[in-house]
Amino acid sequence: MEMKKLNGWLLTSLMLVSCAKERPFEEVYKDPLIASKASIDTNAEFLYVPNSQGVPRFTSAMAPFVQGKEKIVKFSFKESGLVAYQMDESTEFSDNPLNNKPVLTIPVTYKSFRCRENSNDECTNAEEENTELQWFEKDRFIPTFEKVQIHEADSVGLPDSNDSCFFERDTRLVHREVTAEVINFELEKTYEFSKSPGCIEQLWYNSDSYDDFLDQLDDNGAFHARIFFSFVKLDTITDKKYEKIDYPVADQGLFGFFKTSIREKNVNRETEKKFLMNRWSPNKDVVDYYLSDEFAKPENEYLKRATHFAFDRMNKTLEKGGVKLKLKLHDADNRKAGDLRNSMIVLIEDLASPLLGYGPTVANPRTGEIIQGHVNMYKGSLESYAPYTYDSLRFLEEQNRRIESNLPEGVKNLIEKEALTSLSVAEMINSDKFHNSEKRAPIASRNFNPERAVKFAEQPRMRNDKERLASKFEKIAKEGNLVTDQEKKALRNSLNEVQDKVKIFDLLSKNSVYTVDMFNFDNLGKEALSEIDQVKDVRDEHGRLKAWDILSINQQRQLTEILVTHAYVPTLVHEMGHNLGLRHNFAGSVDKANFYDEHDHRDLGIRNARYSSIMDYAYSSLNELSTLGPYDVAALKFAYNREVKMADDSVEPVKGPLFVKEGIKAFRFCTDENAGSSLTCNRFDEGTDELEIAKHMVESYESAFQYRNLKGRRKNFNDVGAWRYLISTYNRMMDFRSIHESWQGMYTFLQKYNLQDLMLTGCSAEQRPQFGSLCPMIDRINAANTVVGRYMLDIVKAPDLTCHLEFSATQQGRTILKDRSLFFQLSEEIGDIENPLPDNRGSYHPTDCFGEGVQAHYQEMVKSILVRQCTQSGNSSQACNAAINVDLKVLGQAGQFHNDVDKANRTDERNLVGDLEIRGIWLDKLLAMDVLTNRELMTTAGASNHLSFEDLPEFKAEIVNLIRHLSFGESLQAQVPFRAANGTEYHVDEEFNVNVKTKVHRLKNLFQRFFDFPDYDNYDIGPVLLSQAANASYESLSNLPRDIEVIKQKRAFRDSFTAVYADRIRDNSDFGSAVIDSVEIPGLDKSIGATESNTLARELISRIKGEDSAKINEIKALIAEANKPVVTEEVPAPAPETEGEVTPAPETEGEVTPAPETETTPAPTPVAEDTTVGTDIAEKVMASKVMLNIAQRDVNTLQKLAGEVGPDQIQTAVEKAIGKSRAAYAIEAFMMNFAPAESELEEKLRNYDLIDLKLATGDEEDVKSIRDGFKNGLLALPAR
Repeated sequence: MEMKKLNGWLLTSLMLVSCAKERPFEEVYKDPLIASKASIDTNAEFLYVPNSQGVPRFTSAMAPFVQGKEKIVKFSFKESGLVAYQMDESTEFSDNPLNNKPVLTIPVTYKSFRCRENSNDECTNAEEENTELQWFEKDRFIPTFEKVQIHEADSVGLPDSNDSCFFERDTRLVHREVTAEVINFELEKTYEFSKSPGCIEQLWYNSDSYDDFLDQLDDNGAFHARIFFSFVKLDTITDKKYEKIDYPVADQGLFGFFKTSIREKNVNRETEKKFLMNRWSPNKDVVDYYLSDEFAKPENEYLKRATHFAFDRMNKTLEKGGVKLKLKLHDADNRKAGDLRNSMIVLIEDLASPLLGYGPTVANPRTGEIIQGHVNMYKGSLESYAPYTYDSLRFLEEQNRRIESNLPEGVKNLIEKEALTSLSVAEMINSDKFHNSEKRAPIASRNFNPERAVKFAEQPRMRNDKERLASKFEKIAKEGNLVTDQEKKALRNSLNEVQDKVKIFDLLSKNSVYTVDMFNFDNLGKEALSEIDQVKDVRDEHGRLKAWDILSINQQRQLTEILVTHAYVPTLVHEMGHNLGLRHNFAGSVDKANFYDEHDHRDLGIRNARYSSIMDYAYSSLNELSTLGPYDVAALKFAYNREVKMADDSVEPVKGPLFVKEGIKAFRFCTDENAGSSLTCNRFDEGTDELEIAKHMVESYESAFQYRNLKGRRKNFNDVGAWRYLISTYNRMMDFRSIHESWQGMYTFLQKYNLQDLMLTGCSAEQRPQFGSLCPMIDRINAANTVVGRYMLDIVKAPDLTCHLEFSATQQGRTILKDRSLFFQLSEEIGDIENPLPDNRGSYHPTDCFGEGVQAHYQEMVKSILVRQCTQSGNSSQACNAAINVDLKVLGQAGQFHNDVDKANRTDERNLVGDLEIRGIWLDKLLAMDVLTNRELMTTAGASNHLSFEDLPEFKAEIVNLIRHLSFGESLQAQVPFRAANGTEYHVDEEFNVNVKTKVHRLKNLFQRFFDFPDYDNYDIGPVLLSQAANASYESLSNLPRDIEVIKQKRAFRDSFTAVYADRIRDNSDFGSAVIDSVEIPGLDKSIGATESNTLARELISRIKGEDSAKINEIKALIAEANKPVVTEEVPAPAPETEGEVTPAPETEGEVTPAPETETTPAPTPVAEDTTVGTDIAEKVMASKVMLNIAQRDVNTLQKLAGEVGPDQIQTAVEKAIGKSRAAYAIEAFMMNFAPAESELEEKLRNYDLIDLKLATGDEEDVKSIRDGFKNGLLALPAR
């Protein structure tokens, strides 16, 4: 029976084959992503890197284009999906699978298919899914990339990893590539901002204003972000012949490269960390880079040209240096930037971020071989700064124009006064009167080594204490007792600011990011200035650059291309340096011995490259170098050629650790770990030594004013931003302070050898040959310390911005006033001076005395005063207005705005309370006072000394005078000079008070955590500055040796301007025995006392009690004696003349005939006449003392120079040191004070203080004002 069935089936089959076409096999539908499990080599190793590929241009919730950490992984199919495991870094323990760490899981659906069978288990030529198998028995899988599960710590900064206010809403697959060698996939994730009350509140506190809050809510409400995951088979992208390069720690201090660390067991089975140098394989003929597709757009053609230019110049530099490395740039080829097989230059067009460039690399974790390089260039950031760069360029050109122009006539008149000749000045200064007793030079210990001292000065020894402010913020936040929304918002902004800085510097530590605040767009204008005139009609009829806002769109576009190109090229080369393996070298700016010379400049087509490495953030020099520097070439030769340049310029191979090799050419090197550890190892510095660096700090601080303190184009510029301002200014001030602490470190070091006085006096002529290079270094450190101390004093002494005006007036053509000087504080009038913005966008206030509208405003003000006087004489207003003409000009200005200036009306902006046009510098003053007087070291250098500027003879008298001025108004020594429009500095015979009325800040509760200022508005800044000095100079007993004399000495300065306060005091015994004098201030329920060390309080108490009356009476008596009436004889009046011409008597020849006798004329009668001789001499002495006070610093300079140069050179030397105008004033002040007195009275009056002379000669109102100042001064003193 069975045989019959079989035969029947075979017969039927043959009939079907012969009668019909073959039926195709029917496959079931399969997902396009389905793949064979066999296509994934689970035994092979893959290199894996994730990176974020893009975010919306305005969102702040996620960092854009961040590369994650590379890992070597193997894949394994698990029930949950395809799991990537990071392999143990040591192959010795690879047998234990538990040593491998899961990195991510791609969920999969396992599938298997078979031929569908009929009831007879026969294949029906159709396919079906086999559901009877276990997951591990199935041979195919469908990956669900959208649901990838990340197990490793998030290394690309996904929003939901860092902030609970964001959550993932959706994910879609954008790109995939799965082959035997590659698994690449790109996801687009949708994130949404939580609308919970807590998150809304957090967003509000993170916003600068209500408009900013709305913008952030819109920008971060919901957005897409792309993340690329790349897995590439390791053996397909590595060089099998690559030789690992050991990179010991000692070598890392000579040439800086990225490194790969591996942990291995030594022969003792102890774990050791070993370092390998990261570099491309030298076996490669070229290293290929591809441009991203964005470069192919017509509008980016100029950046494409700039990129090719940069690569060509780098190749030329490498070839000239003999480096076995060549770069090749390919145009756009539709490649994926996240793919590990592609090294790319990616142009980010629209991102509004603080980044300029970002250049990470991927290296084999086992060998250090660089596999992929990647550079992001942020066009959006570069272009957004073009208008500000152009503004700086206009400012620079105007400065140059002013310098070339003549001085205003008024300033000329001030400096063209009669002064002593240079010879007589030198003779007077070098006379015995000014010779101090010569001190014997200190004797050094026998074991003193000058070279050791030089090396000490260059050692890193600084703690990074800029985080003090951040910790203070956090402490306040924890207290939770903030009063207003503004205060909460300000504090949150401050914390965010600090956190952002931490993030940025974390990226810096990875040596791959370059931000806008690392690039000096100011100085960029210097380099681009010559190309600006290529833009048609960019100048007005006077040859001046037009304002950015009035340029056409086409002109702005052309200018943007010019300015962006100049910033783009050095940024790209810097990032390519990272891609070649180089780390930062922050000592490049001081490595003067290795700068390119003029021959190199010609060969490489560069100019003024004043540093040795493109890997430095050298502030302005980075804008001038567009290729690799000498250090970079030497380092790359060390890495790729395994050769090193010797001191004699020969080249030798490297066969082992470099640090053991002698005679190699020395390059200065310092990288991120030590950045800020010394003056010569710092980010964003400029200068080849301490003095140049200090001068650069001053220049940088001043040039930053237009960005830190002026609204400019910013939409959000308000008083809440004062907290960010506090952070940035504090950090700048700590940089200044580091100069002083470097000085302290050297002082402490030399103290061991009894040579510390060298830091006060410098080396003597005899010591210079003995100490060699140490003496020039001491000179530079001393000079740098002087620059910082002087500048801090200038900041504190700066008056509220004061305009020096000069005017003449005529009435009906007749001169009624000629060249009269006036001084006005611009802050008092600025609210009435508004200038229109283009396109009817509102108005703006001028920012200095030379600003638009200032001269016209004051000219109208003076005229209105004269017209009012004219009408008071009975004339009509119309007639007076027509008859009077005023010619007024602004000669100069001194100081800066002390208080904030409210914003002028803007039609295109919301005008809110607290919006500012100008931010005042009252905060700067408080922080500068801290730098001057602080005894707490932020470094470990000089810890045993705890010196402040007040301890130095060079500054002591001036700081003491400043304290007295802030207290009771003593005339200020070395006033801040006025500055003409062309930058010329000059002095005027006018005293100014630094104790300015200050507005209480809206965020007073927060600021009072840092500064002691009162609650009421318009408080005096003087007592606050005194309190700041007292707090900063306080010495804890725990920091002092247990020596009474040392304690007194260290606390003497603080004690000198503090006082003892007590309520309801009736006698001194209630103060305690230490108080030796006290006074009760009328109207106040308190008494103020003074101990022996409270010298200023004792003086003021004595004056308030009238105990100075004897001295005042002495002066009055001397003046009265000189003013005594002088008895003269009365001369008879001459006979009255007759009308008409008097005809003289005719002359006769020979003897003259005598006239006939007349009646005898009566004898003259004695007459007593009053004189003002004494008063005049007193006024002369007071005027001379005022002049000396004003020019004291310049007089000191004059005296110092006179001892250093010959009589014939002194005039030139003085004018060079302090300027022609100030030198003339200083010479006149010197002459009036130190020339021999013209009378005995003048000699006597010179011995009295100016304040006593004023009390003796002033009228009743002046004397009362001075006496009231003593009371206010006493009340201004901080509590002891």
